[in-house]
Amino acid sequence: MLQDLRYALRTLAKSPAFTAVAVLTLALGIGANTAMFSVFYGVLLRPLRYAEPDRIVGLAQTYRGGRGAKSVTYVQFQFLERHNQVFQSLAGRPLSGSTCRTALRPTA
Repeated sequence: MLQDLRYALRTLAKSPAFTAVAVLTLALGIGANTAMFSVFYGVLLRPLRYAEPDRIVGLAQTYRGGRGAKSVTYVQFQFLERHNQVFQSLAGRPLSGSTCRTALRPTA
């Protein structure tokens, strides 16, 4: 094993251009892999910032014969919030750029 390592180093020393390209290629590959995993971890793998993330559920509505789930409207969310007997609390998030609040303030 040690003899193979010496042979590899001698061969790489004989052609410095090839060695530079090989080292640069490895460095770029490792750097790109690290960057992609960092993004992947930050978006998908990092635990949620809640006390018990395994208790979080999503609500949607489906119709017989329909394809996929539809979002719950704010009026439907308010109804679910008032008549909730299952969940500890409810929270909503907008699908567009608007803000969803559980308490409305009258506008003057």
